[in-house]
Amino acid sequence: MNPTIAPPVSSALNPAPAEPLGANFHAHRLRRRPLRRELQGSERIGPLSRALIVAAAEADAVLVSAISAWEISMLVVKDRLALDRDAGERLRAALRLPGLRLAALDPLVAVHSTRLPGDVRGDPADRLIVATARHHAAVLITDDRLILQYGAAGHVKAHRAAT
Repeated sequence: MNPTIAPPVSSALNPAPAEPLGANFHAHRLRRRPLRRELQGSERIGPLSRALIVAAAEADAVLVSAISAWEISMLVVKDRLALDRDAGERLRAALRLPGLRLAALDPLVAVHSTRLPGDVRGDPADRLIVATARHHAAVLITDDRLILQYGAAGHVKAHRAAT
């Protein structure tokens, strides 16, 4: 599962609505229903993660890292992910959902991704996602084992998507 960037939450995982939430993936009352429907269709996002994402969407604070678009497209090209339509169309549709924003690939974040503290393993895209989450002080919702371990070491706020 691609990490999603989400708003920071307390250690008890209570949502902090004004802060950003990130997810690797890939709401506000009636207007947020499309995002809620998207989340309900995902078996990989657990109830607590779903609640965090919905709360963040109500604060217009769900961020999707720009590099995630590339990752998703690569998975489609390699036949490791099937989408209901073209990856570009799917991304454009997702970004029209209320509460969801694209976290652009900032040059300073790219530089920071090469200087992350601690033992960071993983591919360059994961490093960029982690650096983006750190830059936005966001919680990273993911099932990526290495990112979760990095979060457990205190270097990024990370939450397991399946919970």
